[in-house]
Amino acid sequence: MGGVAKILERMVTQNMFDGIAKDFKYFEDASDEFRDQKGTLLPLWRFQYEPARGLSVTALCWNQKYPDLFAVGMGSYACSQQGRGLLLLYSLKNSAFPEYVYPTDSGVLCLHIHERHSYLVAVGFYDGRVAVYDLKAEGPQPAYRSTAKTGKHTDPVWQVSWQHDDMDQNHNFYSVSSDGRVVSWTLVKNELVFTDIITLSLQGGASGASGASGASGASGGPEAAQPPGVACGTSFDFHKHVDYLFLVGTEEGKMHKCSKTYSSQFLQTYDAHSMAVDAVKWNHFHPKVFISCSSDWTVKIWDHTIR
Repeated sequence: MGGVAKILERMVTQNMFDGIAKDFKYFEDASDEFRDQKGTLLPLWRFQYEPARGLSVTALCWNQKYPDLFAVGMGSYACSQQGRGLLLLYSLKNSAFPEYVYPTDSGVLCLHIHERHSYLVAVGFYDGRVAVYDLKAEGPQPAYRSTAKTGKHTDPVWQVSWQHDDMDQNHNFYSVSSDGRVVSWTLVKNELVFTDIITLSLQGGASGASGASGASGASGGPEAAQPPGVACGTSFDFHKHVDYLFLVGTEEGKMHKCSKTYSSQFLQTYDAHSMAVDAVKWNHFHPKVFISCSSDWTVKIWDHTIR
């Protein structure tokens, strides 16, 4: 009965929004002839889910296996307005109501859908936790989550990214946070096992992984006081062809080229921007090239082979 109702709801919604969808796809509007050829575009999508009122859209990720499905993270960037959040999954077949709804205790800041296992969604929260939601599982709770005893970050998590499975075929993803840690998370049975890959430093060197690894934390873990001179991580990206190579952007405007296997020092540091590096991405077609954008209103293209 529920399946039939969902199909009927999708049919009604598609009929209601058919004109907007076609305008978005074909960009055909007769009135454009009278607008000096500038054209107009109606909004295709509005997030009107009532329980999300008062929350901001903080993250969005498309599903690679099902092109009509995408995930939306909701929360707030304002430290004075922190509270609940939402993880919503919408389908283009129904713009009126999300397909999946997961309420969260803290605001969602970032998320990433696994490319091959499209039912797994990694999420980073404002309170420093990370979690993995399994769309196949029943109930609103995540299948995996970090805690203060299992390596959670002490500051907001700004990016999460799935990586290739390890040698034991365990799924894993990485996260970066304002606490300066880049952390690898491995899904082992019913636990998230963490390994600190690198700790960012303001002095131009990496603090290195302090041996913190495991499901129950270790000395120098998340409850320890943050050491002075730690840089705030904001973004990262892994090289498309060289598995160990990755870039990290910081709130101080620097970018660091790092290696998974050499955590005691940066391979190279770029004085990239005058404000926070909001995103950094390797070029999919030219492996030497990457791009960065910043809160200083600039976008820059780099060749990592040029020093």
